[in-house]
Amino acid sequence: MLPGLSILARYGQYLACLSAGCALTLAFAPYNLSLTAILSPAVLFWCWHGSSANKAFVQGYLFGLGFFGTGVNWLHISINLYGGVNLAGALFMTYLLVAFLALYPALSGYLGNKIRCHQTLW
Repeated sequence: MLPGLSILARYGQYLACLSAGCALTLAFAPYNLSLTAILSPAVLFWCWHGSSANKAFVQGYLFGLGFFGTGVNWLHISINLYGGVNLAGALFMTYLLVAFLALYPALSGYLGNKIRCHQTLW
């Protein structure tokens, strides 16, 4: 097997989660590609299926980084121009916001996996 293919096989789901998060922003204005609002979370849920809780956390975090990173990329401009913060500070503050918001899908994946794994049959 080629070395590049083994890396892709190992990290393919992580790349798919990150790409699905980036693609989800296309569902909103100005693009309005509403089909991505269905397909992007479907990719995330497919990656979560059969994953461990820790892996689901990482996959959800990457999805959130992609989604919020592309969704609020304009924010550093507003912080820089209207907030009076230099560009490096504005980029850092925007990154902190994106990193925090990405915890929401990450915790959803982690807790969903924990709940699913501990369900008992009636």
